[in-house]
Amino acid sequence: ASLICHWSTMLLRSAFRSFSKPRVSRQICAKSLRSSSVLPLASTKWNVSSRYFSSNIESDFDTHDDFKPQTKQQYDMKDIHELIAKDVKENPLMIYMKGSPNMPQCGFSKTVVDIIRHMGYDFRARNVLSNDLLRQGIKEYSDWPTVPQVYVKGEFVGGCDIMIEMFKDGSLEELLDESGVVKVAELQAEDPQ
Repeated sequence: ASLICHWSTMLLRSAFRSFSKPRVSRQICAKSLRSSSVLPLASTKWNVSSRYFSSNIESDFDTHDDFKPQTKQQYDMKDIHELIAKDVKENPLMIYMKGSPNMPQCGFSKTVVDIIRHMGYDFRARNVLSNDLLRQGIKEYSDWPTVPQVYVKGEFVGGCDIMIEMFKDGSLEELLDESGVVKVAELQAEDPQ
C-alpha cells in the first residue's frame, strides 16, 4: 500500500511541476511580439479586447446616408396582412416557407418546392423566418397553424401534407392548369434570355 502511495505522490509532483513551469517566458513572448513585423503593436491607450459598436447618438458632422446609423423598420400586424394580401393577389402561385426555394430551412418547405419544381410551374416564395410578425401573420391570415402554406390565385390551398396528396391524385396539376399558373418552360419560350 505504501508503494502505491509513493508512486501516486511522485506522479502528482511531476504533473504539478510540468504545469507550474511556463514553457516560454513572458519576457521572450513580449520581445518577439514587439519585434514582429506581422503583428501590430499593442498600444496602452486602446483596450484591444473590447468591441466597438455604432450608436444612435447624433454626430456633430455630416456624413453620407449610407454610413449613418440605420433603424429597423417597424411593422404591425395590419401591415403584414396587407403584404400577404398583396403577395397572394399579384402572384398566381405563392408559397410561404421557411428559407428560400434554393435553400429551404425545413423539410416540409423543401418537399413543397420540390413538388412544384418537378411539375415545372413558376412560383414566388417568401421566407417567414425573416420576420417574426410575418411568421405569425401568415398563420393568422390563413387560419392554418403550420408553414409552408401554398396559395393559388389568392386562395389558400394547404400545407405540405395536402400538397403531397393532391400531387399523388393529380388534382394539384388540374388546379394549377385551371388557374392559369404558367409553367417555367412557357416563360423560357417567350423570353429565351
